[in-house]
Amino acid sequence: MTDKEKQREIKVGITVLIALAIFIFVMMWAKNFSFGSDTQTVKVRFDNVSGLYLKDKVTVNGLEKGFVSDMKIDGNSVIAELTLSRDVDLKKDAVFTLEMLDLMGGKKIEIKPGVASEKLDLSEIHEGKFTGDLTSAMAMFTGIQKDLTSIIKQTEKITTTLNGLLGDKNFGEKITATLDELNATLAKTNAMLDENQEDLRNIVKNGAEFSDSLSVFWRKNSKNFSEFIARSQNTLAVADSVLNELNSLLKATNGGENNAGKIINDESYLEKLNATLENLNELVKILKKQLKGEGINVKTNIF
Repeated sequence: MTDKEKQREIKVGITVLIALAIFIFVMMWAKNFSFGSDTQTVKVRFDNVSGLYLKDKVTVNGLEKGFVSDMKIDGNSVIAELTLSRDVDLKKDAVFTLEMLDLMGGKKIEIKPGVASEKLDLSEIHEGKFTGDLTSAMAMFTGIQKDLTSIIKQTEKITTTLNGLLGDKNFGEKITATLDELNATLAKTNAMLDENQEDLRNIVKNGAEFSDSLSVFWRKNSKNFSEFIARSQNTLAVADSVLNELNSLLKATNGGENNAGKIINDESYLEKLNATLENLNELVKILKKQLKGEGINVKTNIF
């Protein structure tokens, strides 16, 4: 092998190595690959990731700082793994939002890093928000299309009815007559107020004076009212005490615990009292009879 052939092979080998190095570099750049530890990973849960794909942009306050490195389904949600630059300082109150990137349906994840003093725990799964896009808006519009159609039909009916009422000559005349009567009533009311303006002022003035007089009267006699109330309370207390004593007396009488109760409840005593009254009645009859006749005869046996 000649020297020229060796030089040519060396040049070809160097060219291949350079091309391979450039290819590897481009692939690493496209994959956002790094040999260093200048990245950090955050896991975010979304209810919907429609239109989001791997390697899509992740921006922090609008500045591209990472990409979507992985996505997996977790029940009714999707967990997106975000690879971010190490210089992104995420706080505990950081907000993750899935937003529309362009009108073609592209998506990105926007991060508001937060202002809290405590740093974000990268070992936990954080909650993200889906702001929706034209596709979701159209789907929502399709869902309410039926309701909108019904509303439009009802509006047409109302408009037709109003047009019929406004086109009715009698209806217009009635409205005009009503407005005329209302204007007449307002005119009479204004005239009455003008005529009685002075009286109304006197009424307001007298009311104010009465209120002032009542206030002065209360200030002057509040002490007397307080004493009257206190005396009334004492009187009520005394009356209550008397009623209690009377109640005790009646209770003792009904139970035969005093003389009056014994007299009322002792049947033998009542019989004796009745007998005494009968004897006394007989004595009175005899005395009346003697007084009408010869007088009172007294028979005395001295010896």
